[in-house]
Amino acid sequence: MATTIVFDGARVSLRETAVTVTIGHFATARVGWSLTAGGIVAGSIEGKDVRGGGTIGGTVSYLAILEGARRPFVGVSGTFGTALIRGLADDGRTRSWSAWDARGGVIAGKTLGRFVPYLAARAFGGPVFWQRAGGAVVGSDRYHITTGAGVILRLPDRIDLTFEGMPLGEQSATAAVSLRF
Repeated sequence: MATTIVFDGARVSLRETAVTVTIGHFATARVGWSLTAGGIVAGSIEGKDVRGGGTIGGTVSYLAILEGARRPFVGVSGTFGTALIRGLADDGRTRSWSAWDARGGVIAGKTLGRFVPYLAARAFGGPVFWQRAGGAVVGSDRYHITTGAGVILRLPDRIDLTFEGMPLGEQSATAAVSLRF
């Protein structure tokens, strides 16, 4: 993930690589939930390497439009999450970076045999806490949106491979392996 956080008018670059595990369940054909937790294994704040961290979040999703023969599916989601990173601040000391985030998303796609291509957009906001110039600062993401596309490849034995790229706004690339129960 790559984005810019704004603290009192100053733009601070953030790069983050995370490895996560997600567990989820669809209570009905339309309503699902998931919980995600993981570790931040690489990245940088203001060009200085981070020294580890973690992330946790929860999502509720709703399939607003069921897929038909000529109609794509459309889903909406709401997510709340947080990330905590240890990094080197501008005063040369290791400090905690804490980001809290609420997101609303929409996804639309179509099943084409084993492939499920989709378009996605998410809007979000929340505070980011950090230390700059020896004092505590509170900032926020510069963009508050992310948009892009992805594809799910449904393999035999209930295994899915997912690849997603979100190049506009907050930038991210995701690869996932899922086991459907």
